[in-house]
Amino acid sequence: MPTPVRARIGAAAGAVHSPERHGRRAGAPTIIFSMAQSPDGWLWLGASTGLFRFDGVKFERYAPRTGSLDSPGISALLALPDGGLWIGYRSGGVALLKDGALRHYGAAEGMPPSSPHAIRRDRQGRVWVASKDGLFRLNGARWEKMPGISERAERLGASVRWTSAPGQGSEVRLRLPGTLLM
Repeated sequence: MPTPVRARIGAAAGAVHSPERHGRRAGAPTIIFSMAQSPDGWLWLGASTGLFRFDGVKFERYAPRTGSLDSPGISALLALPDGGLWIGYRSGGVALLKDGALRHYGAAEGMPPSSPHAIRRDRQGRVWVASKDGLFRLNGARWEKMPGISERAERLGASVRWTSAPGQGSEVRLRLPGTLLM
């Protein structure tokens, strides 16, 4: 197995950068919904056909050592500083991949049946999931729905959108036609 490489964002002044194209011949999935880079350098891709990882040279479909993915369609990913990877399924539910083993969270653990749009971690290290059914936070081994956000948005005729930028944190935005509330 090749050693993962770290992707470089931005180039030094005056440096020449020659990007390579990667396609199906290199094993790349064709429909990608989410990407995350883990601390060990792997670029993870959540695709309509499964979970893939990229080492800078080739793509490979990932199969956990223990357990299996609940669904081939992956809608959201979140890489954790400790090497864990949160996976959101297009069919609903999430899983934590840690040291090659999967831990699934579904309806029995409080996850809604809808596809997660985003999985994020806040400054306190808590993990959050946004879906069309609302905003959920992991508390121990259970997901808790955060009351009020979805209901308030629905009452206003607004849509809920989760945004984030590297190093700038995340925020939930309510959008009314022609208006943005923060």
